Amino acid sequence: MDRRLATKAKTLSTHTVQSLHSYLNRAVKRAMAWDKTKRNVGELCSVSKGESGGGPLTFAQADAVLRGAVGTSMDACIVLALLTGARTEELRALTWDHVFLKGKPDADPPQPPHIAVWCSVRKTRDTKTRKSRRTLATAGALRRGSVAAIRRSGLGSAGR
Repeated sequence: MDRRLATKAKTLSTHTVQSLHSYLNRAVKRAMAWDKTKRNVGELCSVSKGESGGGPLTFAQADAVLRGAVGTSMDACIVLALLTGARTEELRALTWDHVFLKGKPDADPPQPPHIAVWCSVRKTRDTKTRKSRRTLATAGALRRGSVAAIRRSGLGSAGR
């Protein structure tokens, strides 16, 4: 079991490896209850740390992605994702009524330009909960080029 989990840790996330360990451990506990085995080897296993993903892009990688996206239908999504940190499922659900190009400088406290990612379009048809909704400050990034990309692609024109 240790070797199998270590092998899986090379390609799967830590959370997934922990889940696998939990499933295996639970299965062996049930086998013990049915007198199919004498001891639970799953309790003796250590969970290896899995892959953590690719990490953030370097400046050169981001520049190459931006240059490659110019003129494509993904241009606006890529620009917005890189400038704000929004996720793809959040951007698919983004509409203009959640884009605040000028912010609210007269509000108390003042609000900088931002996008409100309160909806998402996920493969599982899951929606955002109140707790998972977030507002991303754009630090003026929306005014400096991504608005044109958004308008070119038609992003934000679809309903929720």
